[in-house]
Amino acid sequence: MNSIFLRTFLLIAVLIIVPFLILSIMFYSNTIRNLREEITLENSSILDSSVNIIDRTLTECDMMSSSIANNESAQMFMINNINTDSFRSLAQLAKTLPIVYKYIDSVYIYSDLYNSVIMDENPIPLDEFSDSGWLNGYKSVNSQRGVIIPRIKNNTY
Repeated sequence: MNSIFLRTFLLIAVLIIVPFLILSIMFYSNTIRNLREEITLENSSILDSSVNIIDRTLTECDMMSSSIANNESAQMFMINNINTDSFRSLAQLAKTLPIVYKYIDSVYIYSDLYNSVIMDENPIPLDEFSDSGWLNGYKSVNSQRGVIIPRIKNNTY
């Protein structure tokens, strides 16, 4: 009697446990596959979004630098000495852009001819200018095109 009971119990247990194990393994593998696909999709979406933001930011910076380069006062500052009113308009431009665009830390308008920088009301001679970490990158540029030179300021780029 014990043996029939035990055999029947084992048969019923096997008939219940084996399908349950098979279904559990299938569910687990399907869940893992779906989870990986979802993570890949989300990462791809985040990457596309980041690329779009970076492209837009670089395009805006390129347009701003072209706008400043085409500014008559900026051109006159780089070529000739100009009057105080033009310095003020350039200084206002250099102060306004970092306020409007949060990703811009500072704007310097540099005259290689006069070795001075505008960021305040009057040009500052480069030897009196405290933030000259960008100068080596500028001097190494040999292209007429605008160039973005990443640099570290306050231990971040």
